Amino acid sequence: MKHDFIDKYCHLDSPLHRLDPRGKLLFCLSLLFIFISTDNLKLFAVYYALLLFLVILSRVPISYYLKRALLVTPFVLMIGLFMLTSAALSPDSQNLTLKNLSHPAYLKITLIILKTYASIIMLTMLTSVTPFNCLLWAMRKFKFPTVMTTISRLVYTYTFLLVDEMHAARRAIKSRAPVIRMPKTKVYGNVAASILLKSIHRSRLVYYAMVSRKFSGEFPEGEGSRFGRADVIAGTCFILIISGVCFLWKM
Repeated sequence: MKHDFIDKYCHLDSPLHRLDPRGKLLFCLSLLFIFISTDNLKLFAVYYALLLFLVILSRVPISYYLKRALLVTPFVLMIGLFMLTSAALSPDSQNLTLKNLSHPAYLKITLIILKTYASIIMLTMLTSVTPFNCLLWAMRKFKFPTVMTTISRLVYTYTFLLVDEMHAARRAIKSRAPVIRMPKTKVYGNVAASILLKSIHRSRLVYYAMVSRKFSGEFPEGEGSRFGRADVIAGTCFILIISGVCFLWKM
């Protein structure tokens, strides 16, 4: 059973992996705010150059980022199509032609596409260089709602147990009944009922185990993290990057 649905490459060794989770979360949220607030197309050349540098620094395969970006491509195309249709039906649609690419509607669609992909790459990078449990710990340190982080932690952990039970049930069906004579819907219904009963029983065992260990809502992940020299250097670089972006923004 592999626990790598979101943080598949979190166990690699790179300068970004070794940074404190709190600094990485703050850096990511700040960049997302900058991406969303920017309305200048020329600045996105600087943003994507920065993202490319961070992608190379993270040592995560570029194909992984491309796969994540492809997941949102249908939604991005749909939003762009809706915006283009809305602009074409508006009263100011006389200059909306393929030759007039400087039309505000085209600029707005391009900005949305650039912002979306930049945000997806940044979030993918954050979850790739930080274990999900440590990321939730950093969110709790920044006073995110405890209920949200605790439930996310439990759901992420026990989703893998559910998937493992489903695989075990599937193997049992194949090994004990190679030729299934009853309808598949009935077979899958019996499997789902069996998994439900097992999950109820296991949830009680997990609850009793957590109570016996005096679980108070805090998980041990990340408690040993401390800001070091690398975090100070990364914070200084981050301040310089923000200062440079603000300077370019004013220009």
